[in-house]
Amino acid sequence: MLTRLYVAGRIASAKIVTGSMNGVLRMYYPSQSEFRIEHLLLEENLRRPILQLELGYFIPYVRNQRVLALAILQPRRLGVYVVEGVGGSGMAASYFKITLRYEHLLGIDGEHFTAYNFIYGPFGAASSSSGSGSNATTRSERDHLCVQSLDGRLQFFEQDRFAFLQPLNNNFLPGALCYAPGMDAVLAATSDLQLECYRYQVLASASLKKRKPNGLDDDEKEDRQRESSATATQVHCDWKL
Repeated sequence: MLTRLYVAGRIASAKIVTGSMNGVLRMYYPSQSEFRIEHLLLEENLRRPILQLELGYFIPYVRNQRVLALAILQPRRLGVYVVEGVGGSGMAASYFKITLRYEHLLGIDGEHFTAYNFIYGPFGAASSSSGSGSNATTRSERDHLCVQSLDGRLQFFEQDRFAFLQPLNNNFLPGALCYAPGMDAVLAATSDLQLECYRYQVLASASLKKRKPNGLDDDEKEDRQRESSATATQVHCDWKL
């Protein structure tokens, strides 16, 4: 993963960040073709396989300032970290460390959830903005997260808060996933070899319909559960190919 990182509150030069299946995270700053030990700025053992790394604005505003953070996906959790310099500013720091800002344990109510991949973007905000250049900048000021499980379910997080969990229609295997900010939609390659488009607001609304309202007697709850089971996988698909 080649990206730019905030180090000690400033945008540093391009770094290379790698994650391994044995859980080792490394950050490099190469300055020549041949590797030298000083090119390795950071090495941290996170003790679990690292499936994916992404850089974005995943941290809630602090004093009206945006902070770039590193999202790290592991099989049962999603962590958001910041890179900090110690003993100096920017590249003059004595050494670098990563600090965990928050972490999401995947799955809800004890359900099994093993991660496959994740996407991020300004879910829910892009549809309310126009396509002008100034609004395009605004749309990227807050990035939310969506993790896909090995059985094709999607779990959404609004930065440090859980939002909802929603399966797609008849999708039981994970596949390629991306976010289209212009449409505020999730594009998914499904297990029946199709490409499907789901609007974010439609996914969020479908998850709300499945939640059990309070104050129902046992018979009403059973009826709602049967209705929910019958329609659980029927989410409106905007289009498919």
